[in-house]
Parts: sequence; structure tokens; C-alpha cells
Amino acid sequence: MNLFRMNQLKTPIFGLLLATPCVVWALPDDTVRLQLEYDLAHDSNYYRLANASQAQALLGSNNLAVTTQALNFGVDVDLKFSRQIVLLRTNVNQTRFDRPQLQSQNGYTFNADWQWVVGNQWNGSLGFLKSRQLQTQTDALTAQASVLDRNDLNFSAIYLLNPSFSLNTGARTSSQTYSPSSRAILNLEENTLDLGFRFISRAGNQIGLQLQQIDGRYVNRAAPLDRYRQSDISLQSDWRLGGHTLIHAQVGKTRREDKLSTQSSPSWRFAVDWTPTGATALGAYASQQITSSDSLTTATSSVSNTQGLNANWQVSAKTVLNAALTAEALDYSGIARSDKTQTATLGLRYQPISAISIGLSYQIGNRDSNVDSANYRYRLVTANIRGSF
Repeated sequence: MNLFRMNQLKTPIFGLLLATPCVVWALPDDTVRLQLEYDLAHDSNYYRLANASQAQALLGSNNLAVTTQALNFGVDVDLKFSRQIVLLRTNVNQTRFDRPQLQSQNGYTFNADWQWVVGNQWNGSLGFLKSRQLQTQTDALTAQASVLDRNDLNFSAIYLLNPSFSLNTGARTSSQTYSPSSRAILNLEENTLDLGFRFISRAGNQIGLQLQQIDGRYVNRAAPLDRYRQSDISLQSDWRLGGHTLIHAQVGKTRREDKLSTQSSPSWRFAVDWTPTGATALGAYASQQITSSDSLTTATSSVSNTQGLNANWQVSAKTVLNAALTAEALDYSGIARSDKTQTATLGLRYQPISAISIGLSYQIGNRDSNVDSANYRYRLVTANIRGSF
């Protein structure tokens, strides 16, 4: 593994830090936290290619592996004004690669969220997110790094009819812009509306009905495949059994239509979280849903079936061991392609003092597709050190 020197992380990241606005004042009830993290990762198949011949055509080399270094700096601020709470999250990062085809990338995330309260019956949130982050190189058409720019504005409101019944509504507008230009066909704008009600029992268990409508537009796709409408209706429940088990259930139906076709499919999600002891947590989930496709194909949507298992074990007061298994099957709309992906992850985190933690993880993954050129295998080793002050 070609580990390149840390001193290659030169001034651009520090210039980015100085140029990023952050809040440095706070009232006595407010909190300010600084986050600093360094990550070193080695991916045996960074571009998720099927074979060495694909690597030769894309990279001019049979070597599929890429080593990355990333430096992250963040500021978290919680501001309290009487009953109002404002949460500010700022993060800037720089990622460098050991391959000449991949230029270093600067990323950032800024998130502001106002958790508002009016009287005794109204509460909700008003939030804004702007980010620029690296994306997976899966199905890449060029050797350039894939980057996603996101802008989100969202609003939600809850009205308490009485201590047991509430009505909720929400609205969100978002945009996703991909680069390089070979991924611009994925650029997407969405407007989302939500409406629902919920019943809360004295024990804190909940059941409700939720309606959602999404109007989307693929900015760079030609009509009639540029616009779609997706409608969801679902029954949702969160139920706690004893003091150790939480069950989430969601069952409904999704309808997605554009000018050429209509998809209709049951949608559901079941999740169980079990904490048998204070040091052990286990989880399992399964879901089915219609989603917008983020694959560089002519398909605009896919039906996703996902399953997963996860476990966390606090070995000692300073050491936590975690493991996860995931599986996903994707059936793309309008084309004869289906993919199955699986991942297995094992991680260890050690916290010698409260402000510092050190992590190490190992992941293996694969995709099996009915399109041979879309198959891949990879191994990913990651080490990081994180500080919170």
C-alpha cells in the first residue's frame, strides 16, 4: 500500500478553514463543540470495476486500488433563546488521493436548523442544508472524482390536538448537482409535501398515517422522461416492548408516474432494535421502496429491497466493537437490469480519553448484476482518529 506523506496536505484546507464562517460566541446555556478528524483509507477497487481490462480502459493501468487521506474540521453550535433552539453544523474537509487521475477535493457541509415552539400546541422546525461531498465512483464513465452538490430547504409543523393526538405537515425543496459532466444526467430537483396524523399512547407508543407527494425534475434529461410525480401513503408505528426492545413498522403503497409509464408497488419497512444489556445493542431491518435511480443508466427509478443486521458491543469502558451486514436488490424501471449488492463490516473504536477516539474498520462488498460489466468486488480498510473539544 502506497501511503503518501501527511505533509502533502498543504495550505488549501487551512485556507478553506479560514474562509468558512463559524460562530465563536455563546450564552451560558449554549454549547460549542469543535470536531477534528483524520482518515486514512485503502480501497482495493475504488472505481467498482468488473475486471482489470475495464481499469486499463478507464485508468490506463490494471491497478484498481486507491489510497485516500481526508482531513475534516467541524464546528457544532447549539443556541437557546427561551424555548427556541437553533442548531448550527459546519464542516469543511479535504481529500487527497495517490492516483494522478484524481485531483484533491475540498468539501463542506453547512446545516442550520431552527427548532421552534409557539404556545403549548405548535412546534416544528425550519432548516437549511448546503453541502459538497465526494460520491462513490460506481458506474463511473471517467477517471475524475464524482462530486455531489446539495441544497435543501425544509419546514415542518406539528399541532397537538390533545396530549394523545397530533397533526403534522411539512414541505421541502431540494436540488442535487453532480460533477463531472458525465454524471450531469443525474442532476435532480424535487419538491416534497407531507401530511399526517399520529396517536401517542400513555406508554409512549405511536401509530399514525402519513401522506407524501414528490414532484421531481431531471434537469438534463429530455422530455418526456424529465419529470415525474411520486405519491406515498403509509401506516406507521413505533412500539416499545418492555425496556429493551423498540419496533418500527411502516406499511403502505407507492405510485410513481411520468409521461410514459406508471409504477405502483407496496412499500414497507420493519426495524427492530434490541438492547439486552447496557453494553450490547442489536438491530435488524428490512424494507421495500421505489427510489430515484442514481445509476448512470437510462432508468429514472428502481424498486429497492434492502435487509440489514447490526451489532454493537462495549467491550470495556473505552472500547466498542461493531459489526454490520447489508444486502440490497435493485430492479431498474424500463431496462432489463437488476443488481444485488452485499456488504459486511467489522469495526473497532478505542477512546483513551473523553475527547479523543481511534477507529479501525474492515469492509468487504460485492455487486452481482445480470449485466456482467456491472459486477464488482472490493475490500476497504479505514483508520481514523477523531477529536471533540
